[in-house]
Amino acid sequence: MDSQGDNSQSSLSTNVQKLAFRTKGKRTSDVYRKKAVWDNHKYEVFISICLEEVQAGNKPSQTLNKVGYMNLSAKFNERCGIIYEKDQLKNHWDTTRKDWQMWKALQKETGLGWDEQKKTYKMPHEWWSQFAQVLIELLKYMLQY
Repeated sequence: MDSQGDNSQSSLSTNVQKLAFRTKGKRTSDVYRKKAVWDNHKYEVFISICLEEVQAGNKPSQTLNKVGYMNLSAKFNERCGIIYEKDQLKNHWDTTRKDWQMWKALQKETGLGWDEQKKTYKMPHEWWSQFAQVLIELLKYMLQY
């Protein structure tokens, strides 16, 4: 093989390596981005920092602003030693917000019992089955749009 053939082989190898580092069609970095894993400690730190940013005025609408996300990222890294990218933090914000909305909706239900030991709602299995069915139907409707 001549030197030009070696260069094209090298170029092909480099291009293949570059493609291997793409995640969901986006170039993230020269290393694979780790999946965000949220244990109880990280979740508590996340919530605490979000509350700090809301109190600091860095949530002008339904989500944090640019400064809020920069602070969230820096503080989260400092307290947990893990670097998550803005879209990972935003996804967790959105998921947490939906969970909070569901929690608030459950609080409005009359007749709900509270299990102090488990810190959760206490209702008969039939009630939860009916609630889950309503939720599934609602999600089907929401996913259509």
